[in-house]
Amino acid sequence: MRMAIIITAPNYAFGQSLKKSAPAGINVAVGFQSAYSPNANVPAVAIVGFSTVKPCDVAREDFVRWLLDETTKDERYIVCYDGVRTEKQALDFGRVFDHMEEHKNDPDDPEDEA
Repeated sequence: MRMAIIITAPNYAFGQSLKKSAPAGINVAVGFQSAYSPNANVPAVAIVGFSTVKPCDVAREDFVRWLLDETTKDERYIVCYDGVRTEKQALDFGRVFDHMEEHKNDPDDPEDEA
């Protein structure tokens, strides 16, 4: 089953920065949790996953460097994968990438649609 990384960004502007800086082959969708105010102190949620529309082989090193660079800009970033909070460390992000890569071509689970 394909899974995405869930990131809580400090605010919508941080989430948009994360989205704009994503390497080719990585999709980032950003939402906000209250009335729009890009620099407000209100967390935004970002979902990070491999692109299925424009698939591209993303280098593990590039992915890890990007995620580490972006999420260490502010201590308020929270990274979760598979329902577990992930430490902002290269080794942990590498493990997440490996798991995502292993399952990127898994078919959708029909039970998820229900």
